[in-house]
Amino acid sequence: MLFTSEQLTNRFEQLFHEGREYWDLQKQYLSLHAAEVLTRLLSMVVLLSILILVGSMVLLFGSFAVAYWLGELLDSTLLGFAVIACLLLVMSLLVYANRKSWIYIPITRFMVRLLVTSALPSPSQEAITMEKAHLREKLDENERELKNTASTLLEPASPAKNKWDNASNLLQHGLTIYRGVQIGVSIVGALRRVFRGK
Repeated sequence: MLFTSEQLTNRFEQLFHEGREYWDLQKQYLSLHAAEVLTRLLSMVVLLSILILVGSMVLLFGSFAVAYWLGELLDSTLLGFAVIACLLLVMSLLVYANRKSWIYIPITRFMVRLLVTSALPSPSQEAITMEKAHLREKLDENERELKNTASTLLEPASPAKNKWDNASNLLQHGLTIYRGVQIGVSIVGALRRVFRGK
C-alpha cells in the first residue's frame, strides 16, 4: 500500500500523537501504582512504629512508675504491674482496631496528593485500584492503536510467486527505498508540526 507524502505525514502525526497519549497514560498508571505500593508500605511502617512505641511504653513506664503506685494502693506490687500492662495492651488494641481511620486513610490521602497527577473522586485504596484498572484498559487500547498505525505504515510487500512477481517486487523495492526517503522527510515534518504545536 503506497501513501502520498501528505498521507504519510498525517499518519506519522497520528502515530506521534498516539505515542504521546500512550506516554501520558503510562505515566498516570505508574504514579497510581507507586501511590498504592508506597501507601501500603508506609502504613505498615507507621503501624509497626506505633506498636513498638506503645510496647516500649508498656515495658518502661507501666512497670516502673504507675505499677508501683498502684501496687501501694492495692497492697500488691504484682497486681499494680498487671493493671498497667492490661491498660497499655487495651490501648495498643484500640490503635490496631482503628488503624484504617487513624493511619491508613491519612497516609493514602497524603500519598495520592503527593504522587497522583490526576484528581480522584476519593483518595481511598478502592478508588486507586479502580483508576488503575481504568488506565490499564486505556493503555491496552492505546497500545493496540499504536501497533495498528505502525503496521499499516511499515507493512512489507507480498512474496514473489513467479518471474513477473519477482520483477514487480524489484520495482516495489525501488519504490520502498523512495518511500523510505519520503517517510524520513515526513517524520521530520511531522515532528516539527507536533513540537511546534506544543
